[in-house]
Amino acid sequence: MASSFLPRSLALLALLGTIVALVPDGEAKDWPKRVPSEADRGKELYARHCVACHGEGAAGDGPLSASLVAPVPDLSEGWDARPIEPLVDAVLVGTGSMPGFSRAFEELYPWGGDFRDPARDVLKHMKSIAGSEAPPPSSKAVTDAELTQAERDEEAEAARD
Repeated sequence: MASSFLPRSLALLALLGTIVALVPDGEAKDWPKRVPSEADRGKELYARHCVACHGEGAAGDGPLSASLVAPVPDLSEGWDARPIEPLVDAVLVGTGSMPGFSRAFEELYPWGGDFRDPARDVLKHMKSIAGSEAPPPSSKAVTDAELTQAERDEEAEAARD
């Protein structure tokens, strides 16, 4: 038994040495030490894709919000009454003048998977940084996400008139 252990141990050490030798200097320390939690991923994605328009507290006061054609809705309140699932599509596909982020999530996760998970993480982060009063009735992001196709068609027809 001891005789088979030694060759296996040496082979494993040789393999490990080869792997370490192939990693360029400095690159290994940039590798993540762990898989980010949902909260960390939500915070990172919000900072990367949302804070410029929605602001640090999701109040619609981000640095780019003043330069946009349409106002950014204040989403800093009402998360207790707001179910997250209907808003996932708004994050992925877009709503009103807000673009969708499914392509951005696809690029971040090239191995595939359910891109609804990163969208949920972003929304959970927004909920964590926001208040908890009733949702504002004029919140465009909420109403667009909840509109049926018939209501969207009706709204588009009314806009043409």
